[in-house]
Amino acid sequence: TALLCLVCFQVNPPNATLANRAAKSCANAMGIVRPKDTSISKAAVAVCELVADRLMKEASTSYSLLTSSSPPLQSGHRPSHGSTSMEFVEAAVWLLRSCGCHEKAIYVLQDRMNNP
Repeated sequence: TALLCLVCFQVNPPNATLANRAAKSCANAMGIVRPKDTSISKAAVAVCELVADRLMKEASTSYSLLTSSSPPLQSGHRPSHGSTSMEFVEAAVWLLRSCGCHEKAIYVLQDRMNNP
């Protein structure tokens, strides 16, 4: 389901609403995953983190979850208004929560609220 979020991002124009719905579905299917839970593979966590990072890059061309010192990235498409951008942020948060990365999800929301 996380990969469906990536597909929703890559269609032209990107479909933030569908990406958000897919991320919520992923979180619903996974249930509450605690950090460092061994029931979810490291590969699944990595996929969720990578997709969330890509969604955040769509929401903001300079944001990266994976590196704190990454240079601004150039994106082929920027959201046309804040609500679309926020839907990508929300989808990223749902994906991070679905794989037990709750601290990263909180950080994403804090950063977004401090830097709208």
